[in-house]
Amino acid sequence: MTTEIVLIIVVGLIIGSFLNVVIYRLPALEAVLKTRSHCLSCQRRLKWYDLVPLFSFVILSGKCRYCGKPIAFQYPLVEALTALILLALYLYFGLEFAFFVLALLSCCLIVIFFYDLNKSLIPNDVVYVAIFLTVLNAVALKYQILDVALGLVIGAGGLGILVLVSREKWMGYGDIKLGAVLGLGLGYPQILVALFFAFVLGSLVGGVLVATGKKTLKDSIPFGPFLISGFYLALFFADKILGWYWVGF
Repeated sequence: MTTEIVLIIVVGLIIGSFLNVVIYRLPALEAVLKTRSHCLSCQRRLKWYDLVPLFSFVILSGKCRYCGKPIAFQYPLVEALTALILLALYLYFGLEFAFFVLALLSCCLIVIFFYDLNKSLIPNDVVYVAIFLTVLNAVALKYQILDVALGLVIGAGGLGILVLVSREKWMGYGDIKLGAVLGLGLGYPQILVALFFAFVLGSLVGGVLVATGKKTLKDSIPFGPFLISGFYLALFFADKILGWYWVGF
C-alpha cells in the first residue's frame, strides 16, 4: 500500500508537469509535442534538472535559474493538485478500471480548470475527450442509463437555460459542454450536489472579489473552475450528503 501511494504521488507530479505544458501551449497541439521547455521570460531552454516536478520550484525558490524572474506559481500548484487528485482517486476506488478512467478524465478537467481560469475559455478538444471518458466512467461504475440521461439533461440543459436567458452574460456555451461532462460523469442525483457546490463556491468567490475591489458586478468570472470543483466534491461526498438529506426527511 505504501509503495503504491508513493508511486501514485510521483506519477501524479510527473503528469502534472506535462499538464502545465498543455495548459500553456493550447490550442497548438504541435507546440505541445515538439517545442522544448523554456523560460517564458528569457526564453532560455531549461535543463532536465530545472524541470523536476515541484522540487525544482522549491530548490530555485520560485525563480528562473537564468534570468531570476519569478516562475508562475501555477506550475507547482498544477503538479501538486494532480498528484493529490490521483491519490484521492486511488484511495477511493483502488486500482480498478474506474480509477484509470477517472485519472484520464482528471487530466482533462485540470487542463480545463486552469485554461478557463487564465483565458475564460473552455477548449473544445479537451472537453470532447472528457465527454468520451465520462461515458466510459458510467460504464465502469455501472450507472443506470436513466440516471446518466437525467444527469446529462440537468447538467447540460440546466446550464443551457441559464446561458440562453442571460444571453451569455452569466456563462458561455463552453459551460454547457462542461455541464454535460458533469452530468454524464456523475449521473442523477449526484449532479445536483455538484451544481449546488459550483454555484455556492462561485457566489462566495465572486462576492469576495467584488468586496475587495478586484471585480465589479459587471465583470464576468470563469465558471468552469467552480463546476469542476463541484464535480470532485460530488464524486467523493455526494452519497454521504444525499444520505443526510434524505434522513432529514
